[in-house]
Amino acid sequence: MDQATHEALMRRAIAMGRKTGIEDRAGGPFGALIVRDGEVVGEGYSRVVAEHDATWHSEVAAIRDACRRLQTHDLSGCVMYCSGEPCSMCAGAAQRARLDRIYYAGPHEDTVAYGYSSEGPARASGPIPREEVLRDEMRALWQDFRAQVGPLPY
Repeated sequence: MDQATHEALMRRAIAMGRKTGIEDRAGGPFGALIVRDGEVVGEGYSRVVAEHDATWHSEVAAIRDACRRLQTHDLSGCVMYCSGEPCSMCAGAAQRARLDRIYYAGPHEDTVAYGYSSEGPARASGPIPREEVLRDEMRALWQDFRAQVGPLPY
């Protein structure tokens, strides 16, 4: 996949985070995509607040959507693009789904700095490689989120 497509997919995940976090105020500014061979096969939004469900993270929602669409629990050959680095629950779900790689824009440190996670280990160790992409664009979303929404009852 070329760099322009790679960045376009991450920008889409960040835009999804903007929609769910700022426009819908359904949860934090988190969006995620599952991609196979350059095609989006699943997407998910954070809806923790709107659904009163601590597990409704964008990554888990995207995995569920991809599994439904592809009619399988095995997402080998797929990668995830997410606006924030997955928490340990989401990393575990990605591992169970057998994703090949995770791309994220905002690292765990930024999520902590903006008040949406606690200090301490958030990374589940495992075999899925992770790569940070477009961190500055996610930081801009965090700043907009803080200015427009403020703290949510997370």
